[in-house]
Amino acid sequence: MKHILALIVFACLFSVQSTHAQSVTGTGFGKTLDEAKKEALAELSQNIRVEVKSEFSSTQTQRNTSLDELKIKIIHLKSDLPILGAQFSSLTSMDGFMVDAILNSSATVLYEKELQKTADLIAQNITNLEKKISNAAKVKLLQGILAQIEQYYKLRIVAQFLKSNAIPEISVTTDDIAGRLSALEKKADTLDFGIRILARNFDGKNLYIYPPTAEQSNEVTQFGRAVKDHLATVLKTCPTPDKADLFITGSYKILNNGVELTCHLTDKTSNTLKTGLVFFLPSAYEGYTVKPLSLDFEKLVQAGYVLPGNFRVDLKTEKGKHDLLYTRGDTMKLLVKLNKPGYFYLVSHNIKENGTYSYIIHFTDDAGDRKFVYYVDGDAVNKWLELGEFDVVPPFGVETLQMVAATDDLISRVPQNYLDTKTGLYTIGETGGKNRGLPVPSKPEKALTSTRGLMMKKQSAVAEAVLMFTSMNAN
Repeated sequence: MKHILALIVFACLFSVQSTHAQSVTGTGFGKTLDEAKKEALAELSQNIRVEVKSEFSSTQTQRNTSLDELKIKIIHLKSDLPILGAQFSSLTSMDGFMVDAILNSSATVLYEKELQKTADLIAQNITNLEKKISNAAKVKLLQGILAQIEQYYKLRIVAQFLKSNAIPEISVTTDDIAGRLSALEKKADTLDFGIRILARNFDGKNLYIYPPTAEQSNEVTQFGRAVKDHLATVLKTCPTPDKADLFITGSYKILNNGVELTCHLTDKTSNTLKTGLVFFLPSAYEGYTVKPLSLDFEKLVQAGYVLPGNFRVDLKTEKGKHDLLYTRGDTMKLLVKLNKPGYFYLVSHNIKENGTYSYIIHFTDDAGDRKFVYYVDGDAVNKWLELGEFDVVPPFGVETLQMVAATDDLISRVPQNYLDTKTGLYTIGETGGKNRGLPVPSKPEKALTSTRGLMMKKQSAVAEAVLMFTSMNAN
């Protein structure tokens, strides 16, 4: 009872504080104080992403190129913002620690100083670039500028969220520098050669490599997997992200005459340390799938994504939330978290070469639709709940997990489904007259629209989380 009362008092104190300043908070729980702080900062970064994305229409800058690039950064942000000057409040219980990380306008000056420092460094390096004679020296300096621009935009996004009016401008964009690098860097005609050019930019031990994805996509293609596998042969890596000290993430542009790949080296606090870029000619990725199979479906997912309000849900795997790749023989751990007691169900949208369909995951063998609805009570709120381990088996392809949640019972809002005796899955669909009463599976686009429509019909607190992963054969 004392613990519950302390939580209520703590919440009231924060609500009073937040009314006087632009602020955002993240809550973390852990067996140790450090673990709870780390999770609180991660949630704080995620909440800033949601707030900034939803309010971007009011963002204005002086330069159109800056505005366009900032917009791209916000839309495709992966919750890796650097947090400066966060204030921590903690409570101790028998289960461990609860920490609130709070970022408010008092931290604005820290971001303004760091932005000015980064902008000055970019300007100085642009000046130094003209003094370099060899292409090799120019390439190294340009790669450093790319990393600094990436860090500048991360800092700027938070500063704009804090309503800063002293944000310095920079004279170049990522595309400017990338274009100069492309002209200088030798174009790779084989994958191995390009990877070795790229690897020269990254050093250190205990690296975890995320497979790069195409711009505006979270799907891991065959090309993305090949880049990850080749990089792993020339760098000192570790098998899982939780044991890593440094991380490599990346994305690529599909151009008419090749593929431009950009990768970033980041630390545990999401600071961009180094950036590498390489251009691959078509011969380098011949035989690999480069274009995402599910790009149109991803756009549909993002276009109708339900932004969480006071009721928030989250979904992740043991590898995290982004750039997820699993191969035959792997197991995937699926975890969920709700910040209030509530109900949820999970729908998997499958996009594979041999057909597309959606199915709803059953948690029990109960009769009717109750088997699909999972309830999270007050004791499990704000804790990561492991739903179990799932074996990665054929058919391989791209899956998008959609978590539909509400504070009231969802039993009446479970989409229509039937048991597919061939797969053992409860496929979303309906009985069709043209097929003489036989079940007709819904395409993922229709299934996605129907689940969101069900959410909107009922006036209750609703939220949604989406997770995409790719599975492939081991060879």
